[in-house]
Amino acid sequence: MIIYLTFEFCLAQITVSAPDFAPYQFISFEAMTFDSHKAEKSGIPELIYFFYDSSKTLKEEVIPELILGVQYCSNYVPNLLQENYLNKEGIICFGREDPYKIVHPNDIDKIGKMAFYKKYKCIDTQAQYLVLNNNTFNVRVLPKVFYIGM
Repeated sequence: MIIYLTFEFCLAQITVSAPDFAPYQFISFEAMTFDSHKAEKSGIPELIYFFYDSSKTLKEEVIPELILGVQYCSNYVPNLLQENYLNKEGIICFGREDPYKIVHPNDIDKIGKMAFYKKYKCIDTQAQYLVLNNNTFNVRVLPKVFYIGM
């Protein structure tokens, strides 16, 4: 099953299937925009949000994640993430947040190497994540754990 969603500045697709090969197990949520500077410059849509379930995703976690994606797309303003964070320095602080839900899935192996109170600089954005650099490596995290000016 595929569900298409239209928002003011983006389009999204929810896919429910059992694919032979995909970055998800059964559920995928992807949102794209043509209205960002990145999309305008490249001529291809920019992925601004994604959620993929995995074998470790609990059934109870799927609906809240899809709701979060719809809320993100409803509130999405082109280029706002870059305007608010690009080239800014700060620290990462998870507090009570689960690091495995805050760090980009492909960067999970970096959690043990991350210095949480070391200065990071936002060098880019990828989907809903900030790409941060600490002069050793890059890591992608959600904005809610990046504190600017600390």
